[in-house]
Amino acid sequence: MSLKAYGDGPLQLSTDKNFLMFPKLKGMGMQIDNKEHIAKLWLDPVFAEFSNINVLPLIYDEKKQRCNILVFNYELAKKRIARIAFEEEGQSQAARGHFRHHRQFRL
Repeated sequence: MSLKAYGDGPLQLSTDKNFLMFPKLKGMGMQIDNKEHIAKLWLDPVFAEFSNINVLPLIYDEKKQRCNILVFNYELAKKRIARIAFEEEGQSQAARGHFRHHRQFRL
């Protein structure tokens, strides 16, 4: 699981050092949009670390001499996630004009 902040960055914080979340999600399918399945996912021991990590990154833009603070609210994220979808490497992020370099699940 990585948290990414674009703009004054990029910043990426990895939270799944043992690489347990990706295989678990892949085993559940390419798209998970059933709210009951997503709610059960948070109870799985594989996702126990999801809410135990403190994230408060500071993103500093030296040229403009400003600092952005990214606050991640795990409990709110768990309540609001309605769909988890797999994205292959090479898939386009048309809005940003980038191509995916790694496979990922987007929550």
